[in-house]
Amino acid sequence: MDIQKIRMATSEELQIAKIRRRKTNEQIAEASGLSLSTVNRLIAGTRTADLHQIAVIADALGLDRDELTFRIFETAAANVSASRENNGSDEFDLLAESEIPAADAYGLAAQRATRKVDAEPHAE
Repeated sequence: MDIQKIRMATSEELQIAKIRRRKTNEQIAEASGLSLSTVNRLIAGTRTADLHQIAVIADALGLDRDELTFRIFETAAANVSASRENNGSDEFDLLAESEIPAADAYGLAAQRATRKVDAEPHAE
């Protein structure tokens, strides 16, 4: 998966969370301990977030870390699928570690999602 898709998915999810929580970039920076410049670039999609940054921003926004990480990768995967439908591309390697610095986060989010699915009663 293209790192740009991860970056844009992170930006999209942070913007949504920021609006829902009615927080400014300044408030997020202060609560997370990240610089305002870093927060601005992460939310604008001009910087790639690492796991620490995602975690402290999730905490600053009062969000579950795993849930935010899962939403980021879910959004990125949806963007890749939409892109594939539009241009017929076969490229869909979600766990290409050379392109996704947060591949471990995806693993955690995927495990969490699997636990949720396994815990739900199955209709027979």
